[in-house]
Amino acid sequence: MEKYEYKVFDLSPTWSLNGEKKMQELIQKLNELGEEGWILISGIEVSKYATFMRKKQ
Repeated sequence: MEKYEYKVFDLSPTWSLNGEKKMQELIQKLNELGEEGWILISGIEVSKYATFMRKKQ
């Protein structure tokens, strides 16, 4: 039986009026989590908190 672990992560960008900077920070963080094996399962529409999952090793 496969087992999974879950993680809730705060994806709030640093404070800035620059929307492009905020978007780049979000993309960078999502890429970092993806490289660690995390899969986004909910929350991207509200980018403050998002839930991720990955298979336990």
